[in-house]
Amino acid sequence: MPLRLNLYHEIERDKRAKSRDPLKLGILAVLCVAAGMVSYYFWQLGVLRGIEQSHRVTRAQFEDLVPKAEAAKKREQEFADVVKSKERLVERMEERFHWAPFLAQMGKVVEGDVQITKLSGELQVAKIRRCNLAVEGVAAGADPRKTAEHLRVAIRDELLTRFKVVNATFRTLEESPTPANIHGKPQGTALFLIQVQVATGEETPPKPPTRKKR
Repeated sequence: MPLRLNLYHEIERDKRAKSRDPLKLGILAVLCVAAGMVSYYFWQLGVLRGIEQSHRVTRAQFEDLVPKAEAAKKREQEFADVVKSKERLVERMEERFHWAPFLAQMGKVVEGDVQITKLSGELQVAKIRRCNLAVEGVAAGADPRKTAEHLRVAIRDELLTRFKVVNATFRTLEESPTPANIHGKPQGTALFLIQVQVATGEETPPKPPTRKKR
């Protein structure tokens, strides 16, 4: 039986080892890619869980704020109703005609030689509010008719300081046979009735007519 001796066994072993190296490298590369994909999957899973947790927290906060928002909206409506009622009350107060300061202003011009015996007034509410006041009384003096005229002019001038439109005219003015005692001296008298008209508002001017385009 012939005997064989292989003197190149180390060289062949090195060749076989080198032929197996690419396979190992490929396996290592595949394992690295797989490990990277698994790591990326777990990272994305953690991100998704964080988003879900944030969503749950945000939703819980939203559900907690919904009743508060509804209560705030209801409270806002209540405040709006209160403000509207106050505005209507202020408008009504501003539109009211106050007789007390009006009569007090007229009382400033009534002197000692004039006696007011009767006052009557009415307020007409329209686009222009008008106050009609009838002043009835007795004027005394050397010339009682002149005293009554002085009172009429004084009433008009005093009210013009507050109102834009004031008319004061005599309804009646006649001398009386009954004298008056002023400062211990008898004086002639005259009976008068002054009609006072005051406009307390301004009428809104009408809108100009619009022309139609041809």
